[in-house]
Amino acid sequence: MTNQQINERIAKLCGWEKTEKGWWTKRDEDYHPEPPQYTSSRDACIEFELFTTNAELNAYGDALIDVIKCDIDSYYPIVSAARDRCEAFLRMKGQWDE
Repeated sequence: MTNQQINERIAKLCGWEKTEKGWWTKRDEDYHPEPPQYTSSRDACIEFELFTTNAELNAYGDALIDVIKCDIDSYYPIVSAARDRCEAFLRMKGQWDE
């Protein structure tokens, strides 16, 4: 998946909508020319990480460990890259396309 596809898919899962004129909005509050840039910003990833339910947290953590191919006892999931977090989130949601 491209970064743009990833960003758009996550935005939709987090409640963002694309208007007929191509702008992105969440609950008609603000309008943006693009969805949040989740793939390049760990700060942006906080939105979907907070959106993850308690029931999904273990699956998200497991997916992140699989994506970055680390040992479960390491601290790498904590410092993982934004794009890796995005892939893990979409895999956990069953929304990842190879």
